[in-house]
Amino acid sequence: MYRSMLTLIPAPGRTAEVIEAYRELKVLEQAIELCGALSGELSVAEDDTIAVLALWPTEQDYQGWLEHPARAEIGAAMETLVTTSTSRTGRISLSAHSGAGEK
Repeated sequence: MYRSMLTLIPAPGRTAEVIEAYRELKVLEQAIELCGALSGELSVAEDDTIAVLALWPTEQDYQGWLEHPARAEIGAAMETLVTTSTSRTGRISLSAHSGAGEK
């Protein structure tokens, strides 16, 4: 399993617009439907830094997302909303789950 983490620094005062754009463009849903992501989430820190996390079966699945035309369109839509973005991936080496809801 691979985890991708995209860190976005929104332009001043545009954090809500970035979130809305992700919602309207269905970015997380597209990653799942088009390229096989297992899950995705967007989180906003107190300083308005945005972290977009996704879980991928393989590094190749994530690479497929990076190269997909839909992602290029999303990037173009974000250009005026985001000042900085950095991306990282890593193989998951250790994981723990609460089991909440299991009987």
